[in-house]
Amino acid sequence: MLDIAQWLDSFHSLVWVALIVICLQFVVAGALISLAYYIVSKDKLRLELFSRRLSVFEGIQEILTDYIVREHIGPEELRRYVSVTSEAPFILGQDVVAHLNEIRSRFIVLVVWGQLPDRNNLPASEREKAEMAERWIKDHIDSDTLQKLFVKEMGLFFSRRKRERPRTLQTTSA
Repeated sequence: MLDIAQWLDSFHSLVWVALIVICLQFVVAGALISLAYYIVSKDKLRLELFSRRLSVFEGIQEILTDYIVREHIGPEELRRYVSVTSEAPFILGQDVVAHLNEIRSRFIVLVVWGQLPDRNNLPASEREKAEMAERWIKDHIDSDTLQKLFVKEMGLFFSRRKRERPRTLQTTSA
């Protein structure tokens, strides 16, 4: 009889141990699922941000291409530019936004200049201002400044640590 009581006590203890192990497995599984969900959500957010930044870049490039082809910018292109860059302050860094504002101000000068019927009667300073804006835009396009800014900003949606790792390998091997 004593053996059965001891056996029942040890069986009872074994059942509790098994229940605790099963509960721990559920907790670990839940934590792993939550971690996987977090990683997927974070990557989805990065991809979405990348897509939105890319759409801004492509819109600006399209407007700049139109400017190169026509060598003229009108109010419609300026409106498109403002529309394309309207979300830039929310998804891009301050240096890129400042650069986009500079492009906009140069476009405004060119739009006003293009709408003037009699440009010859303007003071030389105004003509010079328009010519400077035009040269700045063309130099900007030639040097791919916008692309360089966006490449740094976008980072191909990898984490900073992953982006910097290949650079350190390149500098040590060179």
